[in-house]
Amino acid sequence: MGFYTGDIRVKGKIPGAKKGDDASGNWRFVLKDAEGQVVDKVVKKNKEGIRKGAWLWAPESGTYKAVVVFKGTYNGQEVKLRGSAEVTLEVPEFFEPEHEVIYEYKDGKHVVTASIFEGEHVMGEWMIGIFDMEGYPVVEPRFSDLMQEGKSFTAEFEDELEPGTYFVGAVYYGTVDGQPAGFIDDSTVFEVKEPGSEPQPGDGEDNGKEDGKEPVKPTEPKQVMDTVKNGGKMPKTATDYPLGMLVGGGILLLGLAALAILKLRRTAA
Repeated sequence: MGFYTGDIRVKGKIPGAKKGDDASGNWRFVLKDAEGQVVDKVVKKNKEGIRKGAWLWAPESGTYKAVVVFKGTYNGQEVKLRGSAEVTLEVPEFFEPEHEVIYEYKDGKHVVTASIFEGEHVMGEWMIGIFDMEGYPVVEPRFSDLMQEGKSFTAEFEDELEPGTYFVGAVYYGTVDGQPAGFIDDSTVFEVKEPGSEPQPGDGEDNGKEDGKEPVKPTEPKQVMDTVKNGGKMPKTATDYPLGMLVGGGILLLGLAALAILKLRRTAA
């Protein structure tokens, strides 16, 4: 049975380089859609070696351009190299699995468990955090391994919260029984009235579960997760997040991922 990695492996190599050659500099890997918009990128700085690779993520089926740029020194000479290759992907349909997020206050700790009810085999990345009502994390969010197996993920947070109202944010992206899946849940709101006191259920108004909420789009779970990892805020609802800010998406069969080994051409440094 095949499962999905969510990534495309892209490699770049300095043309004509051989073992023992000296190369040092910055590598940039970019994936662009058919309209030329960047959907994912990785930068590796101050790296030595004549070849490097990176995992990039595509949002949906289609043809993409993978671009690799190296800028640095090669055998003592300043160079800037660039290469590109087209990759065509067939991405299975994404869905939002039935799930539940449970928040509890135990022994002076905030304990959150997110669970998926559908399927038998769940594999992907989870994030759980506690956020103020503007979406900024008030404690360090917890992330699972990138390809964690299991239908639930639990995070514990020490009680360091000041009086105020907060919401629990839980995100998953990966696969359920091999099919791309993900969710964003921000429906749990609670209020801390005094430091060290047991939190009380918050006002459920505008908690992201109102009637008419749009389904989660394939790009959004990873997009939100990457934003929080980089110090940004979590939107209060998935529909608040602009699709113009895409930084990820896409699923490929493990072992069948497109491998773009790019030949670089020399340009002006």
